[in-house]
Amino acid sequence: MIGKTISHYKIVKKLGEGRISRWITNIIECFSRRSIHSLDRNQNKSCYSTEMISDNIKKMAPDCLQIFDEIESQYKVILQYRKDEISPYGPSIPPNQLVYNLKVLEQFCLHRTCDFVETLFTAWAQNRPAVAFVLDRAIMETNALLYNIQDRINSIIQDEDNYMEKLAKQIVELNQFTTQMIQGNRFDERAAHKAINILTIIDKVDKKIYGFRKAYNFNSEFAHPNNWGLQGLYGKIDDDRVTFRINNKNGVDKISIEIFFPGLRSNLDVLLQALQGLSQIYDKISIDFQKDE
Repeated sequence: MIGKTISHYKIVKKLGEGRISRWITNIIECFSRRSIHSLDRNQNKSCYSTEMISDNIKKMAPDCLQIFDEIESQYKVILQYRKDEISPYGPSIPPNQLVYNLKVLEQFCLHRTCDFVETLFTAWAQNRPAVAFVLDRAIMETNALLYNIQDRINSIIQDEDNYMEKLAKQIVELNQFTTQMIQGNRFDERAAHKAINILTIIDKVDKKIYGFRKAYNFNSEFAHPNNWGLQGLYGKIDDDRVTFRINNKNGVDKISIEIFFPGLRSNLDVLLQALQGLSQIYDKISIDFQKDE
């Protein structure tokens, strides 16, 4: 097990003129209080490195040094799942068609998340934490999609005796869901597939991962042009309480670092759970349905 489970997370600094309330502290605690998957540090080097984290950031938040290392290890494992090509899996029978659709959806989501992860570290290096918070929220949305679909199928296959019959009855619905996520949109009213509201999926994940929705809402406060996303990340008021110093560097401080990186670590852990769950589903569905033929 890499690292220690976060049992307490202190927030004591003001963002803008408002103190972060205790309930926000609890949000971060409950979402960050997650065990991290065992990761193999001997895997191939990824393009990401903690060298992308500036020395200035490390000095501001020395308690996050271990978190940086854990994120690097997580990301190395995530990269092992990423592929540039997906071809049909086995014969064109419904179960394998579902596996194929899931793999396509998985890779779209995975490439999207990898782009966001690498870009958000560049954003921190450029003193642009607002960009990082927006990307982290997008990562949560993408991860929620994968976690929800694997949890949905796992709830079916947990019934060892009758799961193939139950799954067969839901093949059409599950295939339709994956197609809707890949092809759906809300812009074109004539589109064959209407996009699913991501908040609906986030709420479903929240029932499995306590605090997920609150953590998402917390990130949204930085992603939106609210107090934390404006004054909190850009403004610094002088002692005269009149003069504002406005600069993106004002958002790079100990509190923003200690808020952001534990949350990112938990987000990547959710992704790893989804990827590992999907991998097990692929194997089980393919093997068991071949036996049943």
